[in-house]
Amino acid sequence: MSVKLEKVVKDIEKTKARVNTARETLKSLEEQRDELEKVELVHTLRTLKMRPADLKVFIENIKTQTNVTVPAENRVIQPEAGQNPEIIYREVEDEE
Repeated sequence: MSVKLEKVVKDIEKTKARVNTARETLKSLEEQRDELEKVELVHTLRTLKMRPADLKVFIENIKTQTNVTVPAENRVIQPEAGQNPEIIYREVEDEE
């Protein structure tokens, strides 16, 4: 093998190793985010100081209400396939 080819092969191997490390880091960070979101949700629910049965009714009522307003900064909208997420957020902001 030529020196240039060997160098390119080694660079490819190094890059693959960095990509794998980055994927592992990303997975770990996503797991941390999910766990922190769960903790925050539980904390928020506990501050309501409701009995579990009352909390269940409360959540069901929220689900069935059609006029519940969610502040724009808290809205999560999933873009459709091929749709630019930035456009969706601009549309939500424009609604207000």
